[in-house]
Amino acid sequence: MAHQQSPRIRQLAVKLTQGTYRQLEKEAKFHRFTISEYVRFLINEATLNTTLTKEDNEIIHSRIEAATRRIYKKMSGSNGA
Repeated sequence: MAHQQSPRIRQLAVKLTQGTYRQLEKEAKFHRFTISEYVRFLINEATLNTTLTKEDNEIIHSRIEAATRRIYKKMSGSNGA
């Protein structure tokens, strides 16, 4: 599928007030980022000193496997009849 997202990627949606969104928009523009790039930058900065454990990596692995199964199930279900 051309627009299928990787099972390794999680999408995050947040609701912001118009004022907060405008502040974020201005700040991103000031740093010459898109809003998405700037938010990813901020998240990377916020989690820079967070170390993942073996258990965390196992959780991530199981989530990727589950997402992969869902994707293949959708793909096989849409190719019928």
